Amino acid sequence: MQAGTAYDDPNTGKTLILIINQGLYFGDSLSVTLLNPNQMQENGLEVDDVPKHLARDPTKATHSIYIPKQNIRLPLSICGVISCLPVRKPSVTEIENCRWVILTSNREWDPHSEEFEANERQANKNECTHNETERNIFVVRTTDVQGVQGAQGDEIPASLLNIEELQSQVVRSVSVMNLQSSGRKSSTSQDELARL
Repeated sequence: MQAGTAYDDPNTGKTLILIINQGLYFGDSLSVTLLNPNQMQENGLEVDDVPKHLARDPTKATHSIYIPKQNIRLPLSICGVISCLPVRKPSVTEIENCRWVILTSNREWDPHSEEFEANERQANKNECTHNETERNIFVVRTTDVQGVQGAQGDEIPASLLNIEELQSQVVRSVSVMNLQSSGRKSSTSQDELARL
């Protein structure tokens, strides 16, 4: 189901209509709106639901929902032990005239999907194997870029070269002296690497 709820921004005094797609509706049996942080994050929002007093660095914590596309930050508050966003039922006039902010996508949302679990397993696997594929270049030496020979055989100072000529000189001045690698092998030669 799709629903809209009114949020009164304490910083601007303006009312926003927060749109929740693929939400659960409990009718009058539930007096609050339940939002899934993962569902909002899947829609590109940044959800910081850690209360500032529990954050590793409270000075950097926002305890908010941030909508980057619209540069809107919705500060969360604490209701007992739960992070909450104070919302209310909007009037017809508010629905028709206030700015709409989409919190969750209208794409199908399956709360029983195993996709998130599989993605998390893959992310953890990638994190564990990351160090095994790191590569290092130990020594890179360059010669001074002085200039290039002009048509008359005279040297043109580097400061007077156009960007293509200067780039060419800089690339020619780089010499890879020692290359170390672990894990996956590459067919890239030292000369090819120097041109990059």
